Amino acid sequence: MTAHAGEGSSLTLRVLAEELPRRGVDLWPVLRRFGFTKLQFYNPLMRVSRRDIIAFSEHCAELLDDPAFHVHATARAELGAFGVADFIALMAPTIGEGFSRVARAYSFINSALLVHIVPKGGVVRFVMEPVSGPKPHWIDTETLAVAAAMRFRQASKGCDPTSAVLSGKDRGYTAVLEEYLGCRVRWGRQDVLTFRRRDWNQRPQYFHPALLSMLGLQAKTVTMPSATPDDVVGSLEQVLEAQLGDTTPLTAERAAQTLGLSARTLQRRLAQQDTTYERVLDGLRERRARELLAQGAELRTVSEALRFSEPSAFSRAFKRWTRQTPSAFRRGPR
Repeated sequence: MTAHAGEGSSLTLRVLAEELPRRGVDLWPVLRRFGFTKLQFYNPLMRVSRRDIIAFSEHCAELLDDPAFHVHATARAELGAFGVADFIALMAPTIGEGFSRVARAYSFINSALLVHIVPKGGVVRFVMEPVSGPKPHWIDTETLAVAAAMRFRQASKGCDPTSAVLSGKDRGYTAVLEEYLGCRVRWGRQDVLTFRRRDWNQRPQYFHPALLSMLGLQAKTVTMPSATPDDVVGSLEQVLEAQLGDTTPLTAERAAQTLGLSARTLQRRLAQQDTTYERVLDGLRERRARELLAQGAELRTVSEALRFSEPSAFSRAFKRWTRQTPSAFRRGPR
């Protein structure tokens, strides 16, 4: 899903619109007023103007005399409301890995924002930044913060962020935001949620490898690039990163098919870049292993996240990559 600052997802529109019937308001006349069609409303891949989504939200807030309309709507969204992103976030081997996959693949709610995952000490920072251009609208950041916090709570059996900083200003519903985020809200120049690292490294209560595999296949049809001759390595890395969320075998043939190439063509283009499928996969696995181990993830968790058959196989591979064991790497230099 390509990110453009002027576009949003119809999923955002649906999450906001479904709050209206909960308040006793007939949904379709309001949607028609803004020119939204049933196709836009029900097609999760349809792109909708962010300007229209924001205008729709502000109209609903005025209609219901509720300035926190968008916050209530996002917090009450049912599981699956944000499409495949919801299930990837809740069903990866660790909660943090799920949110990291969503952040790397596409925007959680709309394409106005990028998410950066920043581990530091005993916490992990969930940083929301604009894709380009001016600072995003406060509806963008507040709905993303609430969606992330509510999904994190669902995945982790009740854990909340430790703090939240939002770049907007208090519009009279700070207490509502704090209720849904589960932490104190401060107003500043950045948009950041902070989570405990030990919560981030939990296994989600919904972890289900087989279902995640099916969802992963669907996600790749949305997010995977085509392979260009001058960046076949980068394209392959993106494919492999998504396939790490599957349970089917990691093979060069499958990766080539996803890229729209034959296995022979992929092999030839990689050779032109002086590399191979195995080297690219090893490099990606090593980087992800270093990240997860640095975050304190358990050996079995890292092994599963990187699709090794057992922890001992991962340990052997890690020693081959780095000339040290995972335990020695986690202890750091002495």
